[in-house]
Amino acid sequence: MDSESIFERALRLAGHLPGTEVGTSYGRPALKAGGKSFANICSVPGALAVHCPLELKAMLMEVAPDFYFDTPHFQGWPAVLVRMEAIDDDTLAARLEAAWAMRAPKRLVKAHEAGAG
Repeated sequence: MDSESIFERALRLAGHLPGTEVGTSYGRPALKAGGKSFANICSVPGALAVHCPLELKAMLMEVAPDFYFDTPHFQGWPAVLVRMEAIDDDTLAARLEAAWAMRAPKRLVKAHEAGAG
């Protein structure tokens, strides 16, 4: 899966989230909310970097190593790498929404949660 189709898939699954915009992070395509990146193309072929807390990152890699992994470059960084060929749309959409909720302005998150509830 090339980086363009990886990004198009991520945008398709998360583009509806309030305030989501297309931008760049370290010169690579990224999904942002409130100017903060929550998912971006990384240098690892076939992977997407998705923001998450370090504790969650460790747990995700432990329980779903087919989907989630790390590299020395990303160790200690609050983002997990996602194997885009392996992960299904529902799981990826949930991970992207969680990343968005961590990085988006709180007013957008509250409004989105109110609309979903």
